Amino acid sequence: MNKCLYAFIAVCSLLACAVTVSGCASTAQIVQIDEKSEIIEVQGQNKSQIFDNANKWAVKVFGSAESVLEYSNQEVGTISGKFVYSSSDNFKLSGYSNVKSVITVECKDNKLRLTLQPLEILYVSKNMYGEIVDRKWSAITTENQQYLNLDYELSELKNSLQKYVLNSDSDW
Repeated sequence: MNKCLYAFIAVCSLLACAVTVSGCASTAQIVQIDEKSEIIEVQGQNKSQIFDNANKWAVKVFGSAESVLEYSNQEVGTISGKFVYSSSDNFKLSGYSNVKSVITVECKDNKLRLTLQPLEILYVSKNMYGEIVDRKWSAITTENQQYLNLDYELSELKNSLQKYVLNSDSDW
């Protein structure tokens, strides 16, 4: 009788494991999020001035060690890099905490264009005490893209850049 009970428990355990494993299989597909751009008017400043201020803004705003300035060319008027930034509170409540995006600033006389292209999101696992036990960068998928609020993020970045560029005073 004990052998039958052990066999029954073993079979049930195997079935439970199989259900758990198959239940955890994700059908999420990696998705490419379309980039978003905003034009900022900067009257009275030439390309060089705008570039210099935008470069200082990028260094100030994206100070994370995970952020990397990949391209900066004053002659062309372009700054581009992979930047990590915290997203909206709604995003953080979902278990995701940061977004890694390519952010590009293109400068011309009297205006600039800010472009945001999200690449990955950081998932943070916590234990029952709220302590972080795992941090993992993940591709943006059909399941987690709902937590991105790109219009909000782009608007916040635009406002920050615009304020910095318009209020920069090179005569310190």
